Amino acid sequence: MLRLMRVNFWQRLWVVGATLSLVAFDLVLPWIWTHSSSLSKWDYRRSIERDFENSQCSRYANDNFASLTEPPHKLEGSTCWHLYTSRKFAKMRHGEQVPYTLAVHLENVSKDRREQFYIAAGLGSVVSIILSALVYAVGLAVAWIIRGYGGR
Repeated sequence: MLRLMRVNFWQRLWVVGATLSLVAFDLVLPWIWTHSSSLSKWDYRRSIERDFENSQCSRYANDNFASLTEPPHKLEGSTCWHLYTSRKFAKMRHGEQVPYTLAVHLENVSKDRREQFYIAAGLGSVVSIILSALVYAVGLAVAWIIRGYGGR
């Protein structure tokens, strides 16, 4: 505790800045990057919901994936393309999931978003630590220079 009392103004300022940097790069920015909403995400979600509601797409949710062929992609109407594509990428990331339901799809999206958040938070930690170390090193260098001129 006595050591903390001997910390000067600039070191206290550095501690506050480093803490704020850690919060910003570790929590706030990763949350914004992974949970931001966009029109394309909403549009994709609505399209895949239509595919799940379409009875003609039931084989894309229930059959073995290897037996399926990629349907054409059309902007209007449900062609099962969104369901097929979602299942294709889910198979690569999460393994074969039969039946592939909307609940399974949403759980996969949630897992992927959580993983992206953890990766972004880890990178944010590294960036924050490097920035804090650089600021501290610059402060030490400036203090060393000032001490050198004060001694003459």
